Amino acid sequence: MYGVVEGFYGPTWDWVDRLSLVEFMGRVGLDAYVYAPKWDPYHRDRWRAPYGPGFEDRLTMLVDAASRYGVRVVFAISPGLDVDYSSRDDINALLRKLSWVMERGVQDLAVFLDDVPPVLRGRGFRTLAEAQASLVNTVLGELEPRSLVFCPTYYYGLVEDYMAEVGRLLDPGVHVVWTGMWVASYRISVEDIESVSKLLGRRPFIWDNYPVNDYFVVNGITRLHLGPLRNRPEGIGRYVSGYVSNPANQSEASKVPLYTIAEAVAGGSGYDPER
Repeated sequence: MYGVVEGFYGPTWDWVDRLSLVEFMGRVGLDAYVYAPKWDPYHRDRWRAPYGPGFEDRLTMLVDAASRYGVRVVFAISPGLDVDYSSRDDINALLRKLSWVMERGVQDLAVFLDDVPPVLRGRGFRTLAEAQASLVNTVLGELEPRSLVFCPTYYYGLVEDYMAEVGRLLDPGVHVVWTGMWVASYRISVEDIESVSKLLGRRPFIWDNYPVNDYFVVNGITRLHLGPLRNRPEGIGRYVSGYVSNPANQSEASKVPLYTIAEAVAGGSGYDPER
């Protein structure tokens, strides 16, 4: 999977923006759009609550359009702010929400537990990694999506104990998100990827925080990142299980760097950022 994760803070994109994006992605060779806007209250803050009929209609429209352009929609829920990992009520709430999404045509799911306090809620688990792996494995086993992407609480750098345990306990078919050695990594090297791969026992699923600008937007600053993707391994697909770019709050402006990302990660060898 190579594509885009709408995973930023700040105002979410409009549905017209998303439709335009998947058409653009189909033209440039990107094949995965991950729905995960932090300011969608039903994605994160009110993750247990169901979406309404208006959302249902728009989601169905997006899935249909994405299918026409050869793009898969990956739908994420982010329950980490207050989920009780041992509560069957909470587990069932998550399963119901994701099952509802699958009934609307989504075949690929994601569970995101990023940017939350590393608090272990619930009983019967020794560590946070054990609790989170249990939750994600339950989603995979009970819903059987085509693919499942997991963003752990420690998603950058090399947090050895946590990452090794997550990798050991998670089903080997689960994609595990990693942003590089930093939250917004100015470079990602083959050596970095190989190091985290050893910890996770699998190739990482790269969430690249470029050209995201939400840090500035939510602080009232207009700043656009429009340059080409740089400092990533040539042929990065050989080293990762997937790659998604977290774009800017401005959807149209994002297409400039996204074009270069498509060339770099999905266009084969010979990518030249200057060209």
